[in-house]
Amino acid sequence: MKYIWLIIAFLGYAVTLIPMLQYSIDTGNYLFWFDPAATSGLVFSNIGITAFSVDLFFTVFVLLALITMDARKKSIPNVWRYWVMALLFGMAGTLPLYIHVRQKYAGRKG
Repeated sequence: MKYIWLIIAFLGYAVTLIPMLQYSIDTGNYLFWFDPAATSGLVFSNIGITAFSVDLFFTVFVLLALITMDARKKSIPNVWRYWVMALLFGMAGTLPLYIHVRQKYAGRKG
């Protein structure tokens, strides 16, 4: 059970990275950052995708705020790493990775 969150983090990154890398190689828009206009075009291509994307963006923002506040409370260093990981690779692996690290600090008094 000690490594379950680490395994989930690996799976979260792997499942999302496969299609992202395929898209990046096909279009040259690596990690959706190299062509912001194309990325915006994808996000706002229709109302259904827009609604889903806005919900996802808000959820990621809330989770990063929660991670930041929790990391301060638990004295977990280098919280900026989770922001970078989330912005580059998404939350599917970043959140379970943070939970794995958080468990190491759970028994410590802060």
